[in-house]
Amino acid sequence: MTALCGGGPSGPKPGIAQQILYSAGGAEALALFSGAEWFSPWAALLGQIAYNTVESCATDPPGYPTLTPDDFAASINYLDPVAMFSAIAKIRAWVQTFLWYTNCQCTGGGTPTNSPPAQPAGMPTSVGPVGSACYQTPQKLTALPPSNTAFIAANINCVPAADIATCLVSNPTSYYWTFAVSNTVPTGPAVTFHGQVRNAGVFRNSATKVLNPGQGGSLTLPYQAGDDLIQLVASVAAGTGTNTMTGQQMVFCNGVAPNTNAGPCCPPDPALMSMLAQIFATVTQLQRYEVPFAYVTGASHAGLTGTGTIVVPNGLIGLRLEITSVSPQTSEYAAAPDILAGAGWWSVETVDAVVDERRIRHLDQVWFPSFMSSVTRVGYSLPPGAVATIVELEAEP
Repeated sequence: MTALCGGGPSGPKPGIAQQILYSAGGAEALALFSGAEWFSPWAALLGQIAYNTVESCATDPPGYPTLTPDDFAASINYLDPVAMFSAIAKIRAWVQTFLWYTNCQCTGGGTPTNSPPAQPAGMPTSVGPVGSACYQTPQKLTALPPSNTAFIAANINCVPAADIATCLVSNPTSYYWTFAVSNTVPTGPAVTFHGQVRNAGVFRNSATKVLNPGQGGSLTLPYQAGDDLIQLVASVAAGTGTNTMTGQQMVFCNGVAPNTNAGPCCPPDPALMSMLAQIFATVTQLQRYEVPFAYVTGASHAGLTGTGTIVVPNGLIGLRLEITSVSPQTSEYAAAPDILAGAGWWSVETVDAVVDERRIRHLDQVWFPSFMSSVTRVGYSLPPGAVATIVELEAEP
């Protein structure tokens, strides 16, 4: 028993499934179809909504909550999760209330009309996934039996009159409709939507969409010079059941097209972009020199013998040493790879002093000394008969 039905019983409408899963996009479409297009951007915050019509239709809906601009601001304030989730709960109650009127009825008759509340004053401006329409209005065709046709028409490029529903704004770019179809019989007849525009007294039928009950879709018609009347024709095929079609008509002007976002509100700030470039350069240096993930080979110093030093540029991240000829005084111990004994030493130095040194233990080895970026010299000491090559290792660009 529900108070909304005067204390009488309520339940799902005929043909409505027991379980319905609404995506955020589906909830947004519900707002558009209801005439509350101002609500549609906030429906995307809800994620997916699982709706059990048997359980939900047996009780009263939560009712449309009183939403304020502060609620919408809090719903995207991730720094205050308590306020954010409280605001999202109110938005979810709004959708659940609309779903009750969409899917449920008073089984004894007299189901109240769904009247979504008007847009609160002071709402923030948002740009939805279909850009900014210069004119839009909800449309509803009800109780259209099989083998019948309905028309919605409006003049183009006329001065808005008192009845704005029959007069569109100037400078149109394209005309866009979204619509959905339901039928009292789930397997009822399909509905064909024809988007037509009159030009020089002749209609051009440039877009058609066929929908079965339970489906939704859209049509887009580009504007052509000389167009003076736009018309949407809905034709129901032969069959059984009564069709209900809900939808939204939008007109886009001045180059804005459906399914595109509006451009940025302002040009980039040069000072901010310069600061971001500096931060990016600093982070890149840290990544390359403090936590290098790859290197490229630089200059190669071959034919090194005896004791000496080579000059290297600062800014390197490491070195590679390869013994190309082993000294007779050097011993090798079997391992993987073999270990050398008495093969000599090598070191890294600045202009002032030695930074670090290391024993040569393998025929081919790589070394990434600390503070390598400040090193300018590499020293080596090889036993008689030994020949080595030292290769500079640079940070990957």
